[in-house]
Amino acid sequence: MVSRACRLLLLPLVVVAVGCATPASDESSGDSSETSSGAALSSEAYRIYGELAREGGATPAPGAVTVLGLRGLSYQGEVHETRYAHAFDDTVVVLRTDGTVERFPASTHPFELDGVPGVPDVDGDRIADVGMIRPGVYDVAGRDRTIAGQASFAVTLHATGAGKLPGWRDTDHDGVLTANERAASERRTDGLTDVLFHQGEGGAPAAVGCQVLPASSIGAFTKAVGGARARFRYVLVDVTGRDVSGLPR
Repeated sequence: MVSRACRLLLLPLVVVAVGCATPASDESSGDSSETSSGAALSSEAYRIYGELAREGGATPAPGAVTVLGLRGLSYQGEVHETRYAHAFDDTVVVLRTDGTVERFPASTHPFELDGVPGVPDVDGDRIADVGMIRPGVYDVAGRDRTIAGQASFAVTLHATGAGKLPGWRDTDHDGVLTANERAASERRTDGLTDVLFHQGEGGAPAAVGCQVLPASSIGAFTKAVGGARARFRYVLVDVTGRDVSGLPR
């Protein structure tokens, strides 16, 4: 039996679709060639990344965890256009309760070009249209269920607590969201449901909207946010085309 997962923003939703398909039972964890993050960065890094989170719509609060998703910026510091692919080529930054930050390689975009069960056909061409959550502010909470033997976290809309998150859909199935595709999705008020943070690949379900981390990083990420049952604010921003040379690494 397969359930669903993944997408984001603050608009009314009509078309709803899954992100990552989640297996009913745990699967064994897999290996990953990606490396996990390094040591926690300083309070100055917290200030700099905190400013970027504020630009994205949420101010990190003392004593609370905020996770900043940097779409279009690799862990190695390379800025790139977003494309659906089996790649952990984005970065998530955990702003921790102790005033330090920790960075992780991640994917904020789908891996798959073609739909999996539960992904809708929004334009009527009889081909499922994989979607991607939009930049915005979300709330995240740990779940009872694991994926690939690791913790998983459910994503909801910060303003309303809704599990249906605004997204854009790739209706020509080339892995690139054009301005026309984004505008059409916004007119249709396309949405995604069951969006999660979880391990990508290594026995995990197909990533079609969830925010996923490599097997080598998911354990450290879970610890950084406060454990498998932690709650945190998630701010996703797209840094494509921005000068990110001043970001700490």
